[in-house]
Amino acid sequence: MIFKKTKKFREALIENGYLVSNRNKNGEFLLLKKVINKFDIFFDIGFYKGEISNYVRKVSKDISIFGFDLNSFDKKTFLKNKKKNIILKNYCVLENNKKTRYFFYPKRPELSSIAKRKDYNPYISENFLSRNKSGKKIISIISDLKLSKKKEYFIKIDTDGYEYKIIFSLKKYLPKYSFAGYFEYGSGWKNYNLKLKELFYFLKKNKYNIYRLCKSGVIEIRFFSELDENYYQSHFFFTKKDINFFFNKFKFIDSLSSDTKEKIYY
Repeated sequence: MIFKKTKKFREALIENGYLVSNRNKNGEFLLLKKVINKFDIFFDIGFYKGEISNYVRKVSKDISIFGFDLNSFDKKTFLKNKKKNIILKNYCVLENNKKTRYFFYPKRPELSSIAKRKDYNPYISENFLSRNKSGKKIISIISDLKLSKKKEYFIKIDTDGYEYKIIFSLKKYLPKYSFAGYFEYGSGWKNYNLKLKELFYFLKKNKYNIYRLCKSGVIEIRFFSELDENYYQSHFFFTKKDINFFFNKFKFIDSLSSDTKEKIYY
């Protein structure tokens, strides 16, 4: 009986967009398939192996794609993506023009981060290389993307905790340009002592609506619930446009944070 209840609870969490890292189940691919043809330029911040950018290219042959990552791209990766018209940049996107150090984890390169990781097994997190201006690796900071008010921009951010500050770094652009995108939220945020609640209200202040991704579509976050400040891996879509511009169907599911049912757009 306990197992059945636990299983149902986990299923409810997954249905609501929590605890899902598999991109085939967490709603990332579904979201991109639905929305990406509405945009001109795609910024993939936290490119890593390029799974997301390559999927975007399959969906849209016309969109311009730029991939950013802390870790260096080898020549083979650079040329392979160039053939697909995916431009790679070995930069970190931050809020200023200063050079900064970062932490590289040889056993798990995808965990590279501006802050030292404290949210993983010590076997991984205690074996790192600190790279800074005195070392071999220097990262440049992008603070002034050359944007056009005639273009529609989509930004994907998966930077193991730094998502919050990247979005804040765009604050001077958000009122002037057409931006939408999604970001990952999870245990990496603890390394920066950052709160999803603050980012939620920042986006709301800038007239964005926020939706949590799930395997069936996106769920509108009508208000912030303390349940969401859980550091479980989840993804959030933000846009100023009416959701019906992207999705033409919806259904209801039971909510984990409200007495009323949640509406999933798909």
